[in-house]
Amino acid sequence: MKQTKGQPHSKNKSSKDIATSRSADLFVRVNNWLEKNDKKLFYGIGILCLLYSIMLFNARISEANDDSLYIESAYNYSKRFFSYFYIANAPLYPMMLSLPVAIMGINLIALKILSLLFNFLQLFFFYKAFKNRLPNLVFYPTLFIIAINSLVLYYASMTYSESFFMFLQALFFYYYFKLYDRLEAGETDLKQTYKSWLVIGFLLTLLTFTRSIAIVTLPAVFIMFLLFKQYRYAIYSLGAIIIFKVPMELLKLLIWGKQNQFGSQTRLLLQKDPYDASLGQENFSGFVGRLIDNSQIYLSKRFFQIIGFVSESSTNVNGFVTLVVLVLILLGGIHLLLNKNKKLMITLFYSCAIMISSFIVLQARWDQARIIMVIMPMLCLIIFYGIYQTVLKSSIGQNIYLLLIIITCSSVLISSTKKSNHNLPILKQNMSGDVYFGYTNDWVNYLKMSEWCGTNLSDSSKIACRKGPMSFIYGKGHSFYPVYAVMALDTATKMSNPDSVLTIFKRNKVTHVLVANLRQNPAKANGSIINTMQRILAPVEQKYPQKLKLINTIGATEQADLYEIIY
Repeated sequence: MKQTKGQPHSKNKSSKDIATSRSADLFVRVNNWLEKNDKKLFYGIGILCLLYSIMLFNARISEANDDSLYIESAYNYSKRFFSYFYIANAPLYPMMLSLPVAIMGINLIALKILSLLFNFLQLFFFYKAFKNRLPNLVFYPTLFIIAINSLVLYYASMTYSESFFMFLQALFFYYYFKLYDRLEAGETDLKQTYKSWLVIGFLLTLLTFTRSIAIVTLPAVFIMFLLFKQYRYAIYSLGAIIIFKVPMELLKLLIWGKQNQFGSQTRLLLQKDPYDASLGQENFSGFVGRLIDNSQIYLSKRFFQIIGFVSESSTNVNGFVTLVVLVLILLGGIHLLLNKNKKLMITLFYSCAIMISSFIVLQARWDQARIIMVIMPMLCLIIFYGIYQTVLKSSIGQNIYLLLIIITCSSVLISSTKKSNHNLPILKQNMSGDVYFGYTNDWVNYLKMSEWCGTNLSDSSKIACRKGPMSFIYGKGHSFYPVYAVMALDTATKMSNPDSVLTIFKRNKVTHVLVANLRQNPAKANGSIINTMQRILAPVEQKYPQKLKLINTIGATEQADLYEIIY
């Protein structure tokens, strides 16, 4: 009998052949199942994201200070928009926050919920952007990892800029792919697509005003088109960027003058130590050293912390693991090229531009997961895609890949669940009114003193302290003067010059100084503290004891002291 097309030759196959066929068919069957259950998976992942967003919700502000700095800056914008410009980082996020702050005041919970909303939007547009553009076995595990990732959700509930940036980033990819679909369909005439090009230019411009390092994405897009000899697209992309970038820069210059997000940042980044200018500026070999050190920090430690394989308290880095991750990223890029998938090459160019630039310009001491977290979704896609394509024709390889995906997703799930169990009792106390529950004793004393200042000192007073924006939040909007490094530093004694300190304080209208015993290691109350304020005030107290008057002390141990300055 003649064999019907597509009918299996089961009678002519050994049991071993049949087993091999079924195994090699694994990717097809799993991908088809994922496609068949697309809507259920999307809503299920969305529900999980909501559930873990609640369980991991942090009702406090972080000790890292940046989230409170954004809120303080938003408050300043809401009060004097045209005379204030935020220069610590890119200004768009605090500008955006100034609208709800102007309406509701500093409502911490409301601002955190807004941040969570941006996180849901970034998940939605990531789904819309990448669905059906990659194998489901690459796409869905990545979507799952983003949705319940404890670090992504941590930053989402802490009013950091990451969720807002990742939302704009996902929106960019969504519109970029829509544009490329039209180009591949033959709509190459600029008259047909100019609106889409303008959207791309607008979103890229917004990204640069949200995160300073995103400035490198502008040349990355242009260079990518040039390398693929798509010269018209390169010109269109450059023109679309210029149409928005130049007017926005001119408008910024017109309203706020020469202040910009890069000035003070560049000065600090060029220093060997951002907190000690006396050590001089970095040289070429120093920047090469940063690239090597940061590559190990972020690719062998932070990346694996994000996906749950390494404890967040771990300080270990590994050169071999770094090399493996780099090879896997390269492998994904090679397979994109071999498959002539120019459309998805944007993920590689975009991610590598941000990653490499961050590794070069940032001092290794920054060492924060959020530096690489924003591009983690694209890195996962690239790495998973590279492995997927490599084992595509191997039955054993397919099983290994599926096991790798299960282990990775399980790792993220277990990590997020553990952190949820730890966070829920803290969240319950915070939402019940104990706003300090969850902080260590040193921070409780510091923040209680900040609150005391906001309640008991006159509006004309200004308090110098280590974490001004945090004090601003808990001090109910009172004026605090942040001190991030020892001023008027004597390089020999590592202490301040008392006369210079008093001059600086008087010029900045500082009336009080808050001195706290903040731990160097948050987990250990061993007397080792961040002694910036002590090194500033001790020489003043020694030379002019009559100029410092102790006003209040909070805490029996790790106390916070408030001094009034008598000029």
